[in-house]
Amino acid sequence: MKGVMFNVFENFLVHNWGEDFFEDVLSATTLTTTEPFVAPGTYADADLFALVETTVATLEIPLRDALVEFGRFAFSELARTHPSFVTRHDDVRDLLRAVDSIIHIEVRKLYPGAATPKIQVSDIGDSGVRLTYASPRRLCAVLEGLVLGAADCFGTTATMQHSSCMHDGASECVLDIRFAKGEA
Repeated sequence: MKGVMFNVFENFLVHNWGEDFFEDVLSATTLTTTEPFVAPGTYADADLFALVETTVATLEIPLRDALVEFGRFAFSELARTHPSFVTRHDDVRDLLRAVDSIIHIEVRKLYPGAATPKIQVSDIGDSGVRLTYASPRRLCAVLEGLVLGAADCFGTTATMQHSSCMHDGASECVLDIRFAKGEA
């Protein structure tokens, strides 16, 4: 996993619980990586998973809830550091349609070696999309949070139905997402 995701996770912890909390999580976690995480670097997925496990155990919160909130935070962080990924799109549906065909291509240019998930998006009527996600990391809860963060960015609310999930043995996750304008 690219270091940028570790950096975003650190920012998530510091933003919500403070620098000391992050340092405590880092100290309490056994990592394979010994050097600092830098954005373009590549690190073991297991290191991020270990940091998340320590965090949820320390806070005594459900893993899925933590991953969704991390995804929501991650969208705002990534949009702040890479605004052109967002500003060139008219709405959240347009943005989601561009994830695999444009954004992930740009991500791989910025961060060579990035292993991006496979995302397919098709329209469902006038107000929704069906999003299909496949990744060996199986971080569909983070994806849900990213979608919520994207909806927030565009002043839209999103409701999701996760009809198929890799955690239940499916080869991919399928989310039906409906959008409505209004307070996010």
